[in-house]
Amino acid sequence: SSSPIPPPPLATHHAKGRSFSIYLAKLSTAGPRLRAIHARLSSLLTLYIDAASPIDAGDGGWDMLLAVEDGDKKAIAGMATLFSMYGFPDRTRLRVCQVSVLPPCQKLGLGMALAEAAFRVADERKCLDVR
Repeated sequence: SSSPIPPPPLATHHAKGRSFSIYLAKLSTAGPRLRAIHARLSSLLTLYIDAASPIDAGDGGWDMLLAVEDGDKKAIAGMATLFSMYGFPDRTRLRVCQVSVLPPCQKLGLGMALAEAAFRVADERKCLDVR
């Protein structure tokens, strides 16, 4: 059996000889494997983010940016969740939430790369603003 082909990355990031791909996924329609990854990462958030709280991944407003280190063995490096909400009169606002980079991948600019990817999503969706 062959494994599914991943979508192209939204962005890439290179630092100190390491390479990362950042993927975007809508949580409410993500497959079971990606939803399981999100659930596992969410349980770590309370350890790394003060006052972190769980989200309802089934709500259609939630997206996830997932940073994956490239190479022979793909490894999750970090994540950010994005929430799309109403912006008067007919636009959308994008809220950046739960940004986390795992300790072995910190100090490489990956948090900034996730933030830049969120702004790219906002630009592509013509969002009113990013919060």
